Amino acid sequence: MAEVDQDQSAVAAEEPWLAVVRSRRRRQQGVDWSEGYARLAACHLVAVCGETLVAVALAGSLFFKVDPAQGREKVLLGLLLTVAPFALVGPLIGPMIDRVRGGQRTVILWTMAARTIVAAAMIPAAASGSLALFPAAFAMLVLAKTYQVSRASFVPGVLGDQADLVEANSKLQLISGVAAMLVALPGVLLLQLGPEWVLAAVLLSFGAATALAIRLPGLSPGGEPLLSVISESGGGSESVGGAASGGGSELVGGSASGGGSSSAVGPGTSVVSAARAMSILRGIVGFVTFLVAFELRGAGTKVTLTDRAAQETIRAMARLSPATQVPRLNGPPPQWWFGAVISASMVGGFLGAILAPRMRRRMEEAKILTFGLLGACAVGVVASFSGGGLLSFMLLASGVAVCSALAKQAFDALAQGAYEGHERGRQFAAVESRFQLVWVVGAILPTALHIPVALGSILTGVAAGIGSVLLLKGALRG
Repeated sequence: MAEVDQDQSAVAAEEPWLAVVRSRRRRQQGVDWSEGYARLAACHLVAVCGETLVAVALAGSLFFKVDPAQGREKVLLGLLLTVAPFALVGPLIGPMIDRVRGGQRTVILWTMAARTIVAAAMIPAAASGSLALFPAAFAMLVLAKTYQVSRASFVPGVLGDQADLVEANSKLQLISGVAAMLVALPGVLLLQLGPEWVLAAVLLSFGAATALAIRLPGLSPGGEPLLSVISESGGGSESVGGAASGGGSELVGGSASGGGSSSAVGPGTSVVSAARAMSILRGIVGFVTFLVAFELRGAGTKVTLTDRAAQETIRAMARLSPATQVPRLNGPPPQWWFGAVISASMVGGFLGAILAPRMRRRMEEAKILTFGLLGACAVGVVASFSGGGLLSFMLLASGVAVCSALAKQAFDALAQGAYEGHERGRQFAAVESRFQLVWVVGAILPTALHIPVALGSILTGVAAGIGSVLLLKGALRG
């Protein structure tokens, strides 16, 4: 009996040391791709493929089929419609995620299964051109936002160390970008046969995502994995996420706890000020997206018949007098500029997702968020002096994409580590609703008004500078 007590005492003494070793090992190895997180990543990969194919199937329904100089009212209507899903996600779906039996895993499974059913309903609607396609597309948007919130709430439960959250979020964003690029070209090819063929691929994608979601681990109401395994020491339990149970209370997200809390950020002023700063950056993203899009589509630069006739007359005179300079008409930029700017923006998003975990190893999330805002400020100032050509468009789009990706990974990790598991769904739904609202507000400005790129770049720098000041002010108060 005495020997058993000695063994138990030895195990208890070793548990804090084992917890420290496991924590260091996790930091060295990065995110653990086994079990829950790997299953979530696989499910997310297939889900993004389905979301990309939905966008391809619906491409051209609003923005790309109208003249930007004449269709601004339709674009404004579309922007307002994008806010509508968050009117449901915020007050209704967020609390449901926290209260439903099975929590975030169940909601993820429901969103995949529901999108499979909606995709099946969209196929005949798209083939016949029925108006039923629009409420189905709206349902797809609501379900996509619900999945976004539930996935963000689910990530901390399948990770054992809060320091890994930035890297985990970054890898999910990289997966999103890779999946979107891989499936975009096949989707465009299927679109040549008809949107119903693309929607058939959507059905298959979400059907596969549903099967993968079934294999996700269940989480308790507090956000921790339900299943436990016996730790290597044999004297305690270790959650699937990797948290060792020692003598203290377990922290949110499953990190090992010793004698006190390792979370320096609570759901108070730090998270609130970070959310305000991130809201400004999301507004900048919406503003820059539509500013560049309308400029590339040639809004405000339409060439009149008189201008064309004058140019042809001067060109004829130049044949007689070679010294005559033929003026270049200030028409819309070439179509390939659009592809170049989109490519630059995607590369910027990838770069931000790659840099975020590297920066997290050297600094806290709040500092990464500050770097993102200061970077956006610098990008806006530099782009305003770059001449307004293709270089200016690419610099503005890629620079804002890098800064936004950095800040988004940092803020998500900050919020995931601060909010308790039983309230993450509600909190993330409220934050995402605010972010979407300010994104639309930012997008409305260049849609309702013709703003030159140089002026828009200056406004971008000013807004990002204000966000940086607010974040630093909140940090000083905290």
